[in-house]
Amino acid sequence: MHAAYILLIVVSLAFEGRAHQEGQGRPAPGPGAALHQIRGRIYLPSGAPAEERFRVTLRTFGQSVVNETFTDSLGNFEFRGVPNGTYEIVVWETDRYATEIERIEVFSRAARVFTQNIFLREKERVVSERPAAEAVSVARLTEAIPKEARKEYEKGAKESRKGNPQKAIAHFQRALALHPRYVQALNDLGVQYLRLNDLAQARAAFQQAIEVDPQAPHPHVNLGFIALLQRDYEAALAHLQRAITLDPTNWSARMLCGIAFMQTGDEQRAESELQKALSLGSPPAASIVRLHLANLFLRRGEYARALEQSERYLEEVPNAPNAAEVRERVKKLREVVRAPSRRP
Repeated sequence: MHAAYILLIVVSLAFEGRAHQEGQGRPAPGPGAALHQIRGRIYLPSGAPAEERFRVTLRTFGQSVVNETFTDSLGNFEFRGVPNGTYEIVVWETDRYATEIERIEVFSRAARVFTQNIFLREKERVVSERPAAEAVSVARLTEAIPKEARKEYEKGAKESRKGNPQKAIAHFQRALALHPRYVQALNDLGVQYLRLNDLAQARAAFQQAIEVDPQAPHPHVNLGFIALLQRDYEAALAHLQRAITLDPTNWSARMLCGIAFMQTGDEQRAESELQKALSLGSPPAASIVRLHLANLFLRRGEYARALEQSERYLEEVPNAPNAAEVRERVKKLREVVRAPSRRP
């Protein structure tokens, strides 16, 4: 089931943004100059991550466009191959939220990741225009997250990115002491316990997050993942299908749902969910879906289709940790496809 990689997807809040290059605005790096990454997350005024997709532009300080992407269902965005320089990150307005512009300095001799989170402001004119019948997340209606709680959360998120779950837990717990209804802190606290393989504590945090905000999809995704680990596939499907109902664009929920259907023997629905996950996600984060599709096609004896997905995976993530293993599979599948009487 490639559990370790699935854990990476759920835990690290992998990026799904669809970036496209605007090469004419990119500063020309000098010979041997380091290229960096810029990562960040968009937050609503309540402090919850933005679940709808926002257009995010990276431009030079002279306003030449360098790159553009869209946030994923967790509010994450990422830009790669960024040379040293001073940039602006623009989150473009929607009907409800105003445009936000943040300046970021990207300077380092060695390649590194720069982080810039952005908090949105709601347009005053639309605050009272929400349709009465709209299902609104509790987290969006509660008061704004206190400044000190938000600071502790940011410190926890930073430690999480560094791979320090114990330190992250301490900061998330402080954030929750200041604001017990901080849904994202509860969810991310559970994620850290997942990293430590403390499933009981993780489950408790995710369940508490759902109690605070029944409309939050991400705790359901994580509870579904725990159920998958414990081979409770019916419980996994219940949580994952609820997550998909709340957020139909969540590719990781659909991928995990497809895996759960595979384990119950429902291959038709498994393929449907995996194909949807593939269409919603973007490489390299969502490329792992291709390996699950390849496994499904292997079960059916559809070796040409399994080969295609395996080859596409290597094209998208040629330096993946499991690349050597997948290349070996590709080699065997090519032999099988050329000689149909043979089996891998």
